Amino acid sequence: CAERLEQVKAKNIKQVITGIRQELHNYWDKCFCSQKQKTSFAALSDDHFTEELLKEHDEELLKMSLYHQKYKNMFENVEKWEQKWKQFLELEKKASDRNRYANRGGTLLKEEKERNQLQRKLPKMEEELKVCIEKWEEEQGCPFLVNGKRFIDYIAEQWEQYRIKREKRQGPKESGVSSKPSLKRPLGGFSTPSNKIRRLDGASSVSGGSNVSSVHVGKPPLSGRKRDLNKKSSSEQLNSTTVENN
Repeated sequence: CAERLEQVKAKNIKQVITGIRQELHNYWDKCFCSQKQKTSFAALSDDHFTEELLKEHDEELLKMSLYHQKYKNMFENVEKWEQKWKQFLELEKKASDRNRYANRGGTLLKEEKERNQLQRKLPKMEEELKVCIEKWEEEQGCPFLVNGKRFIDYIAEQWEQYRIKREKRQGPKESGVSSKPSLKRPLGGFSTPSNKIRRLDGASSVSGGSNVSSVHVGKPPLSGRKRDLNKKSSSEQLNSTTVENN
């Protein structure tokens, strides 16, 4: 009979410890504990369900409960940021969908508004979190980690990955990088004249030379014309004198 009571007691202890372990996992997740922090509680892997083991679990549960209560505001804000970030990425994904214009009824406008609001809200949340996290790190003497990385660095990494993915989706044209060199002429400058313009200039020179040549051929020089006029005047005077003498 005593042995049976011990078996029942051990069974009950096992059930109690199993329940406590589930609560511990919930607290660890809420507090963003790393896998290393979780496994540092050695009693977690102990399968000898004794009263001593139960006591260790009770102590760990109380410690995590008090820890979560102290930094509850920070933990909840970190969780809110992650939720808003996932929501923002989902809206970005929808915005890049080529078939999104088939959607009617103002849904596109609503999603665009939500996305813009999140894009403004997220940096504000990050600034507030930074203050809380720096205080936590000062008190705990270690960095505050999320997914094994310091949360402040984790945020910067998420934004960088978002930027890279967005540039890949947009391509060089939409991201402002042209794949072809610009053919525009610099302001205030001129390019080298084309062959067509040079040919036209050459033709104009030839034509101009022909006109000048025809002027020289068709009309005698001015000095020659003066000599002819003088000869004509002398001849007229001679004829006039001859008439008078007769």
